[in-house]
Amino acid sequence: FFGIYLMIPQLSREPDDIYLIGVLLGAVEFVSALVSGAMAGRLGRKISTQICLLISVISFGLAPYTTDFSAVALTISAAKFGVSAAFNMAFIYSSEIFPTVIRTTACGLCSLIARVGQLIAPSFIIYCEQVEVSPSYFFCFVCFLALIAVQVLPETQGQKTPDSIAEVDEGTSKKEVELE
Repeated sequence: FFGIYLMIPQLSREPDDIYLIGVLLGAVEFVSALVSGAMAGRLGRKISTQICLLISVISFGLAPYTTDFSAVALTISAAKFGVSAAFNMAFIYSSEIFPTVIRTTACGLCSLIARVGQLIAPSFIIYCEQVEVSPSYFFCFVCFLALIAVQVLPETQGQKTPDSIAEVDEGTSKKEVELE
């Protein structure tokens, strides 16, 4: 999420491209906020998050192979859309998946982990420049890991939010019984 803006100087071919890409990514982030809410309401949290992460994986995977400005703008915009939408849905998802007794702490911990990523991103971009590797490969890998991690989360749309940790354990054991 935070590393995409730091990649703008590497992506631009001319000095004016930096501003154009920055404006484009800002507009894409605005649209992703609107679309992610609509997707989560219609398709559910899990499938919406998976779709957005898949868009990011594909876009980051293609980004190093693009050469002209329009292709670069398209792939990075698609990656930004997917990452921003998935980031927005993570807040929706985390507020629904954790029981009430630990919800604020768990959401705060999720936000803390996101800020650690924000702290690491600039150093990682500099490291990638030194070893002459595109940061897109790493971002693609991280989005792929997140896509795999979402597979184990339950769908929360239309479900009662758990009030206690015991309710979460009870729901898990019911699912295990149903699967057997």
